[in-house]
Amino acid sequence: MPVIPVGDDNHHRDNHWLNWTFILAGLGVLGYAVFKDRNFTMAALDAYMLKPGDTIAFSNKADMQAMGASMFIHQNPFLLGLYVYMLWMLGDNVEYIMGHLRYLVFFLLTAAGGLFAQLYWGMGSDVLPVVGFGGAAFAVMGAYIACFPNIKVDIIYWLQESSISVKWLPAIYLLIDAGLGLWWSVDSMPHILDIFSLEYLRISAIHFGAFWVGYILYFIFRDRSVIIDLPLHKRSMERSGEGHEWDHH
Repeated sequence: MPVIPVGDDNHHRDNHWLNWTFILAGLGVLGYAVFKDRNFTMAALDAYMLKPGDTIAFSNKADMQAMGASMFIHQNPFLLGLYVYMLWMLGDNVEYIMGHLRYLVFFLLTAAGGLFAQLYWGMGSDVLPVVGFGGAAFAVMGAYIACFPNIKVDIIYWLQESSISVKWLPAIYLLIDAGLGLWWSVDSMPHILDIFSLEYLRISAIHFGAFWVGYILYFIFRDRSVIIDLPLHKRSMERSGEGHEWDHH
């Protein structure tokens, strides 16, 4: 029975519309792919994705459109759902601590970084398309943990609810990410040992690197005018900054 994170104790009423825009973009892409192909092959997205070994000319409009599209899509619907869930769980707080504009730049920068890492680190023989949504989601998690290292996360384990330190999240999500990727691909692979191929290890390494990039970039993108408070269950007074207001007991 896997460990499933279901929430944290760090909710607030802040306006995080940009994070919802990213979530809806991911869900919209998934809906389009499923509408075009009810077999969940995601083949409808192939025309919009970059591939390992492709080169990008920033003066070429088609290349820039492909790059922008590849930031919000994934060839595996369950992984795309995982990244949307990660943004729903963590992204609102990251948008709060950065502000809308900084969060926009942070998200696009880390998504593009994940794209280029796979684009240039991958090989032309790789069958996995180049995507950046997962890189951005793991970077958001890195920024969240950098800001809130003492938060408790609610989990479901053996059908029982419990809580753990937020510092376990990277390991949990990396394992879920790898498991979903391998489970989705195993039927089309010529041999079971191919699950240990460099192609799949590169994806996990990129996501692990994206987490640490997000962790470091938090200290650059943080809006220092916003007050960072204690976890919800430890707050005893209302605090605000830049018009933002935290919940309190």
